[in-house]
Amino acid sequence: MIENVFIQCMDDGEFSNLALSSAWFGFEFRGREVTRMTADEIEGRTPRPEDLVFGGVEVVRPYLAKLGVEPAPIDYPVLLQPWLHRKVERTTLQEVRRRYQSPGPPMFIKPVEHKLVTGHIVRRFGDLSRWHHTENETEVYLVEPVKFISEWRFYIEGSRVVGVDHYKGNPLFFPDRFSVEAMARAYAVDPKCPAAYTLDVGRTEDDPKGPSTRLVEVNDMISVGSYGLDSAIYAGLIEKRWDQLVKPLLSGY
Repeated sequence: MIENVFIQCMDDGEFSNLALSSAWFGFEFRGREVTRMTADEIEGRTPRPEDLVFGGVEVVRPYLAKLGVEPAPIDYPVLLQPWLHRKVERTTLQEVRRRYQSPGPPMFIKPVEHKLVTGHIVRRFGDLSRWHHTENETEVYLVEPVKFISEWRFYIEGSRVVGVDHYKGNPLFFPDRFSVEAMARAYAVDPKCPAAYTLDVGRTEDDPKGPSTRLVEVNDMISVGSYGLDSAIYAGLIEKRWDQLVKPLLSGY
């Protein structure tokens, strides 16, 4: 059971984005004991599974790792590949560097480890300059680029859509609801499916050769942004995922 909630803040005690302030209000509304803490203060704490930490992925994942909890990346789950409608490859930076010694087809590259380097398009070796200090063994995704005209974040609990936010592009182009619901049901079959997560889903221009609703990526609820979701629902999803991750640790208490 969660006893305390620590929300990452800046040195002056303020929150750096909407997600953090929304989590704060949501947990307070749910009657939790909530404390603001800087990244350094969180890092310096002795972690306990009863103490939920919410903030940037670079803060939350190390805290969980100290507890022995290291959730695997879920950006492109195997069961959701039918809704990607584009090529996705998991490889190493060394292979990408080798492949783009000569100009090649444009691909979106991003690290498997979040926040390591911001994702971008690569066409030639020079486009990899921002990876200059990154080791060859680093795992990356290569994703065939798609032009989305709108992108939406769907918040999933179990196999149900419990919220949705528009975050990019034309808000008048909404994804096909049946496709989104089918994604949630399909992923729920996976025994490793998070108890709470988000589906980022985009719309492309209508194309007679293929569907216009496509999966952008999946995000783990342990550290994911909010674009206006009700704060109490948001906090509830974060807590549900945290409970799932630390439950094996609490069972021995």
